[in-house]
Amino acid sequence: MAALQTVLDSGLLSAVADGNLADARRYLERGARPDARTDWGAPAIVLAAEGGHEGIVAELVARGADVDARRAGGETALMTATMHAHLPIVKKLLDAGADTAQANHWGKTALHLAAVYDEPEIAHELLDAGADIEAKDLDGRTPKHIAKGRLLALITQAEETRFQDDLKGYNRGLDREVKVKAPVRIRKRGPRPR
Repeated sequence: MAALQTVLDSGLLSAVADGNLADARRYLERGARPDARTDWGAPAIVLAAEGGHEGIVAELVARGADVDARRAGGETALMTATMHAHLPIVKKLLDAGADTAQANHWGKTALHLAAVYDEPEIAHELLDAGADIEAKDLDGRTPKHIAKGRLLALITQAEETRFQDDLKGYNRGLDREVKVKAPVRIRKRGPRPR
């Protein structure tokens, strides 16, 4: 039985590497695991993201693949799609719940990688999904430290917007506190009645 599983998983991984959606479906229908890994530890979903195979990513997600599975260097499918500028796959993975806070072995998140590879459209999607602007890699650098040009402007704008939103939330909290307190009554002091 284990030999059959190995054959099915290997077939799936070959189909993923070739970008052959029909064969990938066939292997999955026959019992290949959506989280199958290569001999060097790369999950099928990371291979599909690297190759830009949007349909295969969607099929793997639909079949229950772990969207945050990592390859040996710690990269997830989201990071890999970011590095290879596959915006539709980034969107699909975010819609499937990919975690923007995951970091590779160098401490870089997908937002760091969007900055390294100068991918403002991908950075925009990551920021909309709540990516942490303040996340630090192992060198202590945030995505803003790495970004240049349009991407730096985008991250700076997102940072300012989040600050303003935090400030509004804080002010709303103060308003609620003030409204909840009972009004203060001021009594005039005068002679006490005897």
